[in-house]
Amino acid sequence: MRLSGFGWVRSMNSILRLCLCLILIGLIAAGATMCTERSERGMLLPGVQVCQAANDGGYAQYFADGKPPDIRLFEAKPLELDTDDSAIYTFVVRRATKVQIIEAGNTIKDIINPSAATLKGTVKGLTASAIQTGDSNTFDAVLKAINESGEVDERVTLSFVTELPSKPAPLIPPVSLSAPPRSPQWKEQYSLPLPTQPMSTTTHNEPDFFKCPSNCNYCLKPDEAASLGFTQRCSEQLCYYSPDNQQKWYCYSEPEGWCCKDNKVIQATKTECARLGGDWYANQAEAVRACQPMCWCCAGGKVGQIPQTECAQIGGACYSTQAQAMQACQPMCWCCAGGKVVQTTQTQCTQMGGACYATQAEATRACQRYLK
Repeated sequence: MRLSGFGWVRSMNSILRLCLCLILIGLIAAGATMCTERSERGMLLPGVQVCQAANDGGYAQYFADGKPPDIRLFEAKPLELDTDDSAIYTFVVRRATKVQIIEAGNTIKDIINPSAATLKGTVKGLTASAIQTGDSNTFDAVLKAINESGEVDERVTLSFVTELPSKPAPLIPPVSLSAPPRSPQWKEQYSLPLPTQPMSTTTHNEPDFFKCPSNCNYCLKPDEAASLGFTQRCSEQLCYYSPDNQQKWYCYSEPEGWCCKDNKVIQATKTECARLGGDWYANQAEAVRACQPMCWCCAGGKVGQIPQTECAQIGGACYSTQAQAMQACQPMCWCCAGGKVVQTTQTQCTQMGGACYATQAEATRACQRYLK
């Protein structure tokens, strides 16, 4: 090969020329490799996996591989929440660059995961009293997993603990003293009759009726008074009558009834009872039943505030506070703990390191296997 302008090279011996050529070839090859690396880093070719820098200076593998996310696990415990409870959500998600957990419409966790590495963890939900579900007793929690290839979701349904009614509906509801509207109504006179014509009872204006006295101020028809328990008519004068004179109203005094105040029953009118801040009943037996001491009753795993006698009738147990009733009203089970079978609450069984069973026989069989 002729290298013009390099006469000094020809003056060198053949061994030195060979060494010089090898050095030049090495420099050219190294420069080409560096150019190739810079070119590849500036442009992604089809089928080349993306590598993302990790915190330690190396590279973290991108795990999505063109596939949608994969939700391996999404569960909530407990599934039934009391007022102060919060659900604990456990999740395992693969190939997701973004994860959201939404509880009853509220986003409680938002995770950005550019490397799409597998995510595992737990999230605490809102307190049950803070969750708004309208009239429904249930709500959904949703886990959404997203990457460039798609979006998948998984949901679980939770519910609230249903309590007993806070106060029983009375067998005989308290009497309403509001009378129905009077009908037919008197109407204004539209035209005057001729002087020679007798005046009709249906065309003259409303007359001045008898005004009921303050201690007898209920103007009622006899059938209305009877339906409300009003038996004492104060006067035979009409406090109202229909234009055709077929329907008549009289003054009645307010009847005596029974007032429940501070777990005591006294005889009083409805007005007097309202002034005392009590509940009025027309029937003494109903007043006595409703006026019994109240308690927080645990019956059938549910808690409500009802009279003590009613709690006993449904096989419940009375407690002075709601907290005591809630603690005692946890679901019972037959617990195998340390080779022994006892009946206790699920919470206490777990604290003892035992396992719960629905029947004593199942718990006994499980404990026998434990002893073996």
